Amino acid sequence: MAEDEEISNSTMPTPIKTNSYAIHHSDSPSTILVTPLLIGDNYGSWSRAITMALRAKNKLIFVDGSLPVPSKKDDISNWERCNDLVSSWILNSVSLDIRPSIFYADIAVQIWIELKERFSQSNASKIYQLKQSITGLKQEGMYVSLYFTQLKSLGYELNSIIPIPPCICGNAKGIIDNQHQDRAMGFLQGLS
Repeated sequence: MAEDEEISNSTMPTPIKTNSYAIHHSDSPSTILVTPLLIGDNYGSWSRAITMALRAKNKLIFVDGSLPVPSKKDDISNWERCNDLVSSWILNSVSLDIRPSIFYADIAVQIWIELKERFSQSNASKIYQLKQSITGLKQEGMYVSLYFTQLKSLGYELNSIIPIPPCICGNAKGIIDNQHQDRAMGFLQGLS
C-alpha cells in the first residue's frame, strides 16, 4: 500500500511557482491584450477579457492591489518595469478617446481603479439594450446551438453589468435559481 501511495504521489504534478516580475520575450509594451478595445459601454466584457489576459501573464497582481510597491530597493526596479508594462497593455487596450484621461497615472492600479469607477457604473441604457436583445432573440433559421450560444453570451454580459452580490444568508441560491428559470423560459419562448 505504501508503494501505491508513493507512486500516486510521484505522478501528481507539482505546482508551478511563477515570478511576478518575470517577463517573457514576447511581452511587449506595444501589445494589445484584448479586442475590442474599451470604448465605455463594453466595460463588463472588456474587464473580463483583460482580467483573464493579465492573469494568464501572471500580472493581475499589479492591478488588483495585491502587489504594492516593494520596500526593498532591489525589487523596486523590477516592480517598476512590470508596472510600466502592465500600464502599457491597459493603455493599448482602451480606445484613443479614453487613453488621454488615464495616460498620466503613475501606477497600473490607479488606471484600473479609474476605469472601473468610470465605466462599471450601472448603465441603464446598456441594461435596457441587453434585456431587449435577450427578449427579442428568436431561433428562426439558426441552429439551436447557435441560438443558445447567442442567448447565453447576452446573459453573461448582462450578469457582468448587474451581478448578484455575494451573500452569506443563503438567499443568493434562490435568486440564481429564479434567474436560471427565467433564462430557460426565455430560451423556450424563442425556439421555432
